[in-house]
Amino acid sequence: MGGGRAPARPRAAATAKRADVVIVGGGLTGVAAAWELVRGGRDVVVLDAIEPGEGASSRNAGMLGRHSKHAFIDLAATMGLDTARAFFGELREIYDGAVKRIQEEGLDCDFRKCGRFVGALSPPITTSW
Repeated sequence: MGGGRAPARPRAAATAKRADVVIVGGGLTGVAAAWELVRGGRDVVVLDAIEPGEGASSRNAGMLGRHSKHAFIDLAATMGLDTARAFFGELREIYDGAVKRIQEEGLDCDFRKCGRFVGALSPPITTSW
């Protein structure tokens, strides 16, 4: 042993000869898309070089949120208020849809709703009375 390398994984043999949809990427987005397509009656194959969720999806530490790295006020300033509202509205829809899927399907993923604190700083207020 040694060298710090993970043991090689056996590659799964492709079993499907046909599919209505082939999704490349087994992260959260790819698997969610596959889920919806299967529920709609489609035959779906998801391809990924590694285990589902092992790549970029695993780097989010398993957190689900409805926030963005872009501040609403910055997005509104650069793209306009309507675009910012639409963007954050879509984030809310995505979050609500994920929570609904977890609850309705009984997914065993240790989901817990927690609070979130967003702090703000402002310069000190000075008054001359």
